[in-house]
Amino acid sequence: MEEWMIFNTSPHPLMETSMNLVPVDTGASLFLRHSTRYAIPERTSGAAIPLTPEGIEMVRNWAQTLPFSVSGIYSSSMGRCMETGRIIMETLGLKTDVIPLPILKEPGAFVENIRQAGTIFLEVGPLGLINLQLQGELIPGVIPLSQGVPRIISQCPPAKNARELNIYITHDTVISCLAYYLSGITTLSPEMWPWMLEGLFCWNSGENFHWAWRGQSGAMPLSKLYQE
Repeated sequence: MEEWMIFNTSPHPLMETSMNLVPVDTGASLFLRHSTRYAIPERTSGAAIPLTPEGIEMVRNWAQTLPFSVSGIYSSSMGRCMETGRIIMETLGLKTDVIPLPILKEPGAFVENIRQAGTIFLEVGPLGLINLQLQGELIPGVIPLSQGVPRIISQCPPAKNARELNIYITHDTVISCLAYYLSGITTLSPEMWPWMLEGLFCWNSGENFHWAWRGQSGAMPLSKLYQE
């Protein structure tokens, strides 16, 4: 199921471009996939799979390049996400804790019944499931993106001060739903899948919500985001 995934040992080449699209006079949020892990065995959840040594080193190197002050780090409670957050904290010399946030994992983000959703997941795989969600299909146990995306964004606000960042560490499926729903894309190919330690930057400006993903930025009125 994972043969098409990229187990990268350096960040996506467009991450820096996305980061530079964030205005210097605003605070932002970053929805960040955990760093590189070991492969997940077929037909298992992979909940206990940790980061690789290369993944640990990649987090350290990336954190040292951040041009933001980090206000807070929030994470899915899954071990590899929490580990990614702790490494960022340690690298930056921050003294606060990584805060688990239920909406950053499944069930929680887009899944409300893991047994029902898991059956579909095992049938079509992660890419197939995300494409069904992006195409607006009603899937048993899964929250429609028109409801789930605004809910996540409202519970994961950007940092309050200019050049500060709130980091939300989550999973590839959550980032795929956020980035591509906001961008209006309905079909993903394997090369569009989030890399390890790849993220979506978000910020507000006046009455508009903005995002940057893979070197491209987008915006929509906050009123439209929350009414869809």
